[in-house]
Amino acid sequence: AIRIGQRVRVVFKPTDGGPPVPMFTPA
Repeated sequence: AIRIGQRVRVVFKPTDGGPPVPMFTPA
């Protein structure tokens, strides 16, 4: 779960047959 104020970074995950989608991961 992402908490407000938590430091996160955005990574782009490739999807099958689609464009990469941004996902937030805890830093």
